[in-house]
Amino acid sequence: MRFRILPSTALLLAGGMLPAQTSPGLALDQLLEIGLENSSELRIAGRNVLAARADRRGSYSGLVPSLRASISQNLDPAEKSTLGEGTIIDIPQPPFSHNFSISQTIFDGAQSWYNMRVGGNGLKRADTELERTRQQVILLIKRAYYNHLSALELLDVAEEALTLSRRQLELVEERYRLQA
Repeated sequence: MRFRILPSTALLLAGGMLPAQTSPGLALDQLLEIGLENSSELRIAGRNVLAARADRRGSYSGLVPSLRASISQNLDPAEKSTLGEGTIIDIPQPPFSHNFSISQTIFDGAQSWYNMRVGGNGLKRADTELERTRQQVILLIKRAYYNHLSALELLDVAEEALTLSRRQLELVEERYRLQA
């Protein structure tokens, strides 16, 4: 048995996670797909995973050497120098100078390894939070879907009860007319 859901109801089912142009008669699988695609909470959790991956990569910085480079330009290329009593000579300076340095931390009290562990744990936590958010979105969509189906069934039962009550009223009215 396949139930049809109206567009306005489908929008409510996914808790506002569905676009306004939903078509009538969406099944649960379609609602789940649309809800998961449009869930802002799920997008936020996904971006948190990307940030945790970047943090984990950054945690390796204590283990790899660092390289620094600098280039400078001399704005006064003809620097004058004195050699004793009043003798001034021009010493040409190179217009550019450069500097390279490399450094490696040998021992930091295991702080680098601790940072790597923290980065890895942060990534695991972000992955877990992403899955928890995904399951929560699915639960909310399914709960709303089945509540909607339950309400439809109750509506059918109420309509049947109304029909039976009208028939009963007709029978009572007919009996009253026959006795009168």
